[in-house]
Amino acid sequence: MESYSKIKKNLLRYSFFSGLVLFLMVSLPIIFIGLNNQVVYLFYFIYFLFPIVSTLIYRSKVSFLDFKSAFTLSFFTLLIAILMYSIFIHFKGIRIFNFLQFVFSLTPLIAYSFLLAVILKKQN
Repeated sequence: MESYSKIKKNLLRYSFFSGLVLFLMVSLPIIFIGLNNQVVYLFYFIYFLFPIVSTLIYRSKVSFLDFKSAFTLSFFTLLIAILMYSIFIHFKGIRIFNFLQFVFSLTPLIAYSFLLAVILKKQN
C-alpha cells in the first residue's frame, strides 16, 4: 500500500505564481488592444502553450516530478489564470461571471492537465 503524501508548498507557490503570469499574459492584450479575433487566437495559443513551458521550467529545477505533482502544477496554473481572467472579464463588463459555468469550464482543463502530466512527468 502506498502512503499518502502532501503536495509540497513550493509546488503550490510556483503554480500560483505561474497562474498569475499566465493571467497577465492574456489580460494585458485585452487592456491595450481590446477584445478582437487576434486577441482571442492569442488567448487560446497562450493557454495551450504556457502550462507546457511552466511545467518544463519547474521540471528542470527538481530531480523528480511524479504524475501527481505534474498534474497539480499544470491544473493549478490554469485554474488560477482562468479564475482571475473570468473575474477580470466580469469587471471589464464583457461577460457576467457565472460560478456554475466556471465550474463546468474546468472539465477541459482537467483533461489537458492529465495529458500534460502523463507526458511531462520526470522519473529517475
